[in-house]
Amino acid sequence: MLFVGGVHGVGKSYFCGQVEIETGLKVYSASKLISELRNEEFTVNKKVNEINDNQGYLLEAMRRLSTLEGEFLLDGHFCLLNGNGVVQRIPIATFKQLSPKAIIVLYDTVETIISRLNKRDNVNYEFPTIEALQKEELNYSQEVSVALGVPYLAINNASLTESACTFTQDIKNLLSFR
Repeated sequence: MLFVGGVHGVGKSYFCGQVEIETGLKVYSASKLISELRNEEFTVNKKVNEINDNQGYLLEAMRRLSTLEGEFLLDGHFCLLNGNGVVQRIPIATFKQLSPKAIIVLYDTVETIISRLNKRDNVNYEFPTIEALQKEELNYSQEVSVALGVPYLAINNASLTESACTFTQDIKNLLSFR
């Protein structure tokens, strides 16, 4: 499994969809897996209560998926806004149990992310909030990569063209790492 991280609105779903088309790798969304097991949708404002509890649901969903053969992408986050709107890291224990073969993190300009979130969710975010969230996402994802001893690839979403094919070989190399 390759873990694809990045803040809400950075373009993970689009990127993963392109990689799926070009490589045949299946894509799963951590948020959707958690929602399905909880029988509950997340709020549009992206603030998440019970961040730590949700990781148990994610790990259970991954155990259920482990019966599947082959590699896949897991679209998720390293940090989230908690119920108070404060940046909170996902516990490192979650990533240790997920045991990704590699970590890919997307990033973009804060202005672009805010614009996407506004169009998609009709919610206005303050620049400092998204800036702090993305900075912590990038820093912590690198820490997790080092702690797990897995390859790390940070991709500027603004550098992506209409397809993710430029990164297809990098992804294949990441899959053959272990």
